[in-house]
Amino acid sequence: MYSLNQIKKELQSLTPAEMVELCLKLTKFQKTNKEVVAFLLFESQDIELFIETQKEWVSNAFATSYWNTYYMTKKHLRKILSHIAKQSKISGNVFVEIELRYMVIKKMEEFKLADPNYPVVWNMYLRQKMLISKKIEKLHEDYQMDYTYMLEDK
Repeated sequence: MYSLNQIKKELQSLTPAEMVELCLKLTKFQKTNKEVVAFLLFESQDIELFIETQKEWVSNAFATSYWNTYYMTKKHLRKILSHIAKQSKISGNVFVEIELRYMVIKKMEEFKLADPNYPVVWNMYLRQKMLISKKIEKLHEDYQMDYTYMLEDK
């Protein structure tokens, strides 16, 4: 296996045309690679737009999901949370993760899914709140106060 430093040196020796070809091969290899490259090229300059786009996706996912059975509720929530985790990882931005997880919490409350009578779903809800709290701790004090107030203000 090659080290990151070796890969970096080899990439620096490539011509721009070879670099483009290599990036295109990488994006064709796996869907996640394509999403990362697309984010870096098109969406990383405007994080606010990226957050709004992902919030729309979450809203649509909640609006179009089937919440009548406990099994389907768990399944759809896991799909939404998986998408949120992936988008947060791709962006590498703490604010994106906080905003998206907060959106999920609000939607769970809006759709009355945050119910202690359903332990798995309730634990998902509590886990999101805990993850947001952990991320808030890593922020600057001003942001910590704003987001803590937002999380506690229902």
